[in-house]
Amino acid sequence: MGYRLGHYYRNSTGSCVSIVMYFPDSNSVRSGISNAYKTLFGRYAEPGGITYHEILWATGNYSSYSSMVAGTSMAEAGAYNGLSAGGCPPPIVLGCTDSRATNYVSNATAGNYLSNACTYAKPTISISTNKTSIVRPDTTSFNLTYSISSTIPVYGRIVTQNNVTIKNLYANSGTVVISPASNITGSTSYTVKATNVGGQAISNVVKVTVYDKPEITLKLSENPINEGQSSELSWTITGDATTLNIQPGIGNTNITSFETVSPTVTTTYTAKASHSIAGEDTDEIELIVYPSPSIELIGPERVNYGEDVTIQYKGKNIPTEFIVTPYYYSLDGIETIGQEIELDTGDDLDDEFTDTPPWDDRGPSQIAYIANVEGYGEQKDSDNIIVNVDIDQEPDQIAIPESEGKIKNEQPVYTPGDQLNTNGLLINDIDIPVEIKADSPIKVEIDDSGNYQDVRPI
Repeated sequence: MGYRLGHYYRNSTGSCVSIVMYFPDSNSVRSGISNAYKTLFGRYAEPGGITYHEILWATGNYSSYSSMVAGTSMAEAGAYNGLSAGGCPPPIVLGCTDSRATNYVSNATAGNYLSNACTYAKPTISISTNKTSIVRPDTTSFNLTYSISSTIPVYGRIVTQNNVTIKNLYANSGTVVISPASNITGSTSYTVKATNVGGQAISNVVKVTVYDKPEITLKLSENPINEGQSSELSWTITGDATTLNIQPGIGNTNITSFETVSPTVTTTYTAKASHSIAGEDTDEIELIVYPSPSIELIGPERVNYGEDVTIQYKGKNIPTEFIVTPYYYSLDGIETIGQEIELDTGDDLDDEFTDTPPWDDRGPSQIAYIANVEGYGEQKDSDNIIVNVDIDQEPDQIAIPESEGKIKNEQPVYTPGDQLNTNGLLINDIDIPVEIKADSPIKVEIDDSGNYQDVRPI
């Protein structure tokens, strides 16, 4: 049978064109290929198709004629569907077949290769907010108002925050409340997006600046401190701040830092962190400075043996303990520690105390008073004073009566008899017992004891 004139069709210019097709005959391969065309496309194969597929079939890679033809020639199907033998079909009208499209062709042939080449009107979106900035925690949210205008349906309506979806929108207009998350700060983009039926996404964006009110916290490494010591004043600020001022003595300083402070008196430090929009915050902290204690003893340089000793004192910042310890030194250099004298404490002392030394035959000849005080913060101070004692060890001038009938320097010197002819000699004006010495050998009787003792020679 072989090749013969088959179907007719109109080309893109509207001309009707005949097609030469291969009708099945005794050639089994060609007939099988042409029948596959008939099954798939509604018409037999053309000479070019037969030749092409005969070569492919020879490779032996296909299980059937239909699978081979379908895998290589299905793109031809649209051009020939609906053709019938012996006549010319209606002309194909190209164009978009979707009535919602802006390029819709009302008489376009269904399934033509341009039927889906449609364009759609883009929606317009208006967007606004009731605030251009917020300051947390005073304000935590704002209203976003939007309106989507479109002649055709839209879908995929969303609100994004810095390109991250935060809300779905279910209407073409409305107002939503936006509450930025705690990690959102600074200039932030809010976008309303919508997609038309053609898959085109349209958006509009506004910016809202999110601030956090500054919060400042002061800390001290040591508190309290003693006068003369130092402490590290540090501060931390959360939120937004551009300036920081700390008083007294520091002034404008870095937002995050520290300062070593050494006040001499208790001081309250006040810090103010500020931002032109976010506002300000203050914090204060008191650094307690314990003043140093001081004590001063004031007394006579000398006192007479047997007298009480009065010592004046002046003290500052002595809240805890005030003790004076006397040290007594005899004529022989022996030290005796006296009983502690506990005195009243206070921040401003000006008073005196009186001590009665333990007088004996050997003194004391010198007294040391040592004051020890304890002030705030276990601080200590001390002072001492030395008081010398005037001890009279020389008697008044003694007048020894002359012996009757004797010559001055007469030799030899005789020991007195049992009965003296003279009155006893009174030795006075001495503070303590003293040794009797003589420049010649002599014996003396003391206080009519009846016992004469040798006197150590001078």
